[in-house]
Amino acid sequence: MNSKRRNPPKYPFQEWSESMPFPKTCDLCTYGCQCESPVGLIPLAKGRVLIAGLGMGWLTRRVLEKTEVSHVVQVELEPEIIRVFGQPLIEMFPGKISFVSQNVWKYLEGVDISEFDTILFDIWPGYRDAPDDAKFKKLKRKHPNVWGWGDY
Repeated sequence: MNSKRRNPPKYPFQEWSESMPFPKTCDLCTYGCQCESPVGLIPLAKGRVLIAGLGMGWLTRRVLEKTEVSHVVQVELEPEIIRVFGQPLIEMFPGKISFVSQNVWKYLEGVDISEFDTILFDIWPGYRDAPDDAKFKKLKRKHPNVWGWGDY
């Protein structure tokens, strides 16, 4: 066990700010965080944003901090992930985020994708997996601002 490990903050994201555009490490990295992977998605977010996959919430937090973003619809399959990592975001950004606990592909079947200005995917286990996903490629042909890991 790492003797230098600190207790994580109440909100895992509280130490990140606009003055720190991208942390080289974060308190969660010692717990298996993959916060470096989706960093290129942040500048692409604007308007009403759908984000597929919450994980530990790093990408979602950074998107919510942007003034160009009016609202985030976060789709996450696992309710427990929403409870643990989503609730702090609701408290930090009241009225700017809503959650859907569902498979993102199933969710997209029932919505008009044109209601979103940006659609970001943070669901694959590997950094360059997005461009090889058939469903992702099909969605990119339907919407001009669909982005995923390794696709920007």
